[in-house]
Amino acid sequence: MRLVDACRNPYPALTLVMLLIPILLLVFALPAHCFQATDISGIWAGKAEIPGTSKTDQITLILEKRGDSYSGILSDTLGLAKNVPLENVAFKNDNLRFKVTIKSDGKDIKLSGGLNFLLGELIGGWGIDTGEFGAVDLARTKQTSLFLSPGFRTGTDDGKS
Repeated sequence: MRLVDACRNPYPALTLVMLLIPILLLVFALPAHCFQATDISGIWAGKAEIPGTSKTDQITLILEKRGDSYSGILSDTLGLAKNVPLENVAFKNDNLRFKVTIKSDGKDIKLSGGLNFLLGELIGGWGIDTGEFGAVDLARTKQTSLFLSPGFRTGTDDGKS
């Protein structure tokens, strides 16, 4: 037996198929993954600077997808927001926009938020009408039990159920 004969592939068709399988997977599977819409439903928690102050607060944002839009509620650890419904929620091109009204010292404070979905986090900020701004950095949590509370959809759940 010559060396050339020993190196010759006895199954050339099988070799061609083995080369084509990974190429076909890349061609068909990768585009499907790239064009999937991002779903930001879930519980997001993290730090938020309070506009106009030097204070930092821990906030929780709960988002639920409803068809092509989102709804949600906001809570914090300082007691400024307790399951407050988000208003005008929009999520487009990995950018979340919302408004929320909280009460502080008996006054309504209207916040406008803009967060970008980046590397699995919601990062951005929110501001008040006076132009003061605060940074917001949220990560998705593993907790899911809050979705089961009856007041989630209306923002009336007091967390005691």
